[in-house]
Formats: sequence, structure tokens, C-alpha cells
Amino acid sequence: MTKITAYYGRSFSWMIRVWSPSGAITLLLNPQGRVYAAQ
Repeated sequence: MTKITAYYGRSFSWMIRVWSPSGAITLLLNPQGRVYAAQ
């Protein structure tokens, strides 16, 4: 099962954390529209 949680922060637009069987992947979307992915 994949669980997705999204947070709204001041330093970046959205932080989306996806929980998958392989681990948690965090996507950071900042106001400039750049996407950061961290495992």
C-alpha cells in the first residue's frame, strides 16, 4: 500500500511524502517550481 502525505510550509510550497514498500520518498516543491526528491 502506498501512503501519500502532503505538507504546506513557508520555506517551500509543498512537501509531499510518499510511503512505498521500497521506502519513503520526499518531494519538495519550492516557489520557483523546482522539484527535490530525497529517499
